[in-house]
Amino acid sequence: MEKNLTLVVRGLELPERLATEIDRRIAGLEHFYPRLIGCSVIIEGPGRHHRTGGPYAVQIELRVPGAEPLLVARQSQEAIERAIDDAFDVAGRRLEDFARVQRGKVERNPRRPSRPRRPVTVEKPRPAARARAAARAVKPRPAPE
Repeated sequence: MEKNLTLVVRGLELPERLATEIDRRIAGLEHFYPRLIGCSVIIEGPGRHHRTGGPYAVQIELRVPGAEPLLVARQSQEAIERAIDDAFDVAGRRLEDFARVQRGKVERNPRRPSRPRRPVTVEKPRPAARARAAARAVKPRPAPE
């Protein structure tokens, strides 16, 4: 990767072992897509809940040449290690899918070939049908006895 790494940590002190783990996982993403330009990792600590504190949230944004950034949805878990693992697993799958599309390896469903849609036509009511409908509408009701 042409090192453009951004690591943002909010609401907690990130231990050194987790910082090195994040660096190792980012280097592992290059296995899926070697031309990776940059990566932003945002880690948010638990909220200030009274007892449990809430889950940790990890969001990853990957930048690749010639495309918009790939955003990995926020992964939330109670344990920070698990949240980081889940986020990087999803990032690896996204990069793999992106590389497959870029190489042209993604095929359409061969069982159902695409065909052009027929234009929708609206039939106008025939004059005789209109006259019958009008005759039914003006029919007088019988008087109550």
